[in-house]
Amino acid sequence: NSHWEKRIPKVHWYGFLKKNGFPLDDTTRSEASFYFPKDKNRYFSDTTFSIKSSDVRSNFKLRSTFFTVQEEGEEMYLIGRGFGHGVGLCQEGAIRMAQLGLPYNEILHYYYTNVHLIDRKNIEFFRSEMER
Repeated sequence: NSHWEKRIPKVHWYGFLKKNGFPLDDTTRSEASFYFPKDKNRYFSDTTFSIKSSDVRSNFKLRSTFFTVQEEGEEMYLIGRGFGHGVGLCQEGAIRMAQLGLPYNEILHYYYTNVHLIDRKNIEFFRSEMER
């Protein structure tokens, strides 16, 4: 379930983009496949247009907000990863990594970069540091 694909008729894709403020004309129609998150971004965007990835997911009933969009004939071809709450950790992937013997901290750092694990006893120290 972690990898998925979906095909959407161009007319539905363009209709969704137009309804959400994407300026559709002859030039931008050819660029409509360019607008995709390159990583797990909150917004499906470029410099002139953005929409919440969760809105795209909800409208097209996608499994996650992590996907790319390519134009193929009369359809838009969406290729994605993940199936869950959009918090970034794939349970199946984490389970497999644990089965291969990776320690929990390496698994967590694979999914969550720039995160630091601390002992719960030290939480008050970090809270006071953040308030400064």
